[in-house]
Amino acid sequence: MLLSAGGKTTAEDVLSGVDLTGKNCIVTGPNSGIGLETARALANHGARVFLPCRSLDKAEAAKKDIERTKPDALLTPMVLDLNDVDSVRAFAAQIDVPVHILVCNAGVMATPPGTVTKQGFEAQVGVNHLAHFLLVNLLLPRLKEAGGARVVAVSSMGHRLIKTPDWISSPRLSTPEYDPWYALGLP
Repeated sequence: MLLSAGGKTTAEDVLSGVDLTGKNCIVTGPNSGIGLETARALANHGARVFLPCRSLDKAEAAKKDIERTKPDALLTPMVLDLNDVDSVRAFAAQIDVPVHILVCNAGVMATPPGTVTKQGFEAQVGVNHLAHFLLVNLLLPRLKEAGGARVVAVSSMGHRLIKTPDWISSPRLSTPEYDPWYALGLP
């Protein structure tokens, strides 16, 4: 399996020669960009792919997009709003099969000051980090059940934007000095 060929490596390149028949995969944010292409590649290689999006309409649209290139794809559209930990819990409770691959891809970037999750966390921290952390932990029994499962956390170079994160004095990042790029860069 090709692990890296530089900045132009595609999901199809990485999966070249890999048969994922019988494997269950979840890709958060599968309705556009990297998430959509990752979900498409996994489906092209035989995996059953869960497509959790903020709305069922977005998940259904992702399914139709993938089916244009792979009509027999095994796709399961679902609702998962990473802006709300109750939605994360509800989604995880519906997964009743071993999970072989979990791709934590969905995220938000440079949200305006005051943008918070349903539970009051700064949106970037809540969606990009806390919700995915919760999702992985809730799915841990299903990941273990798969035996040799993989969790992939898609990230950016945002962590290079800050030198010293200050989680202690501002865990919800609600200070008057709020900087969306600082919040994006938190590890």
